[in-house]
Amino acid sequence: MKISQLLKATGASARSIRYYEKKNLLAARRLDNDYREFDEADI
Repeated sequence: MKISQLLKATGASARSIRYYEKKNLLAARRLDNDYREFDEADI
C-alpha cells in the first residue's frame, strides 16, 4: 500500500510515518517511481 493508504488506515501523519521509517521502525519498499510501498502488517 502507498503511504496515503497507510495514513488513512492508521490515522498517523505523513511526517510520523517518515520519522518511523527513518528510525527503522517501519520498512518501506521503494517502487521504480521512488514511491514508498508498505505491507499490510505495517498497520
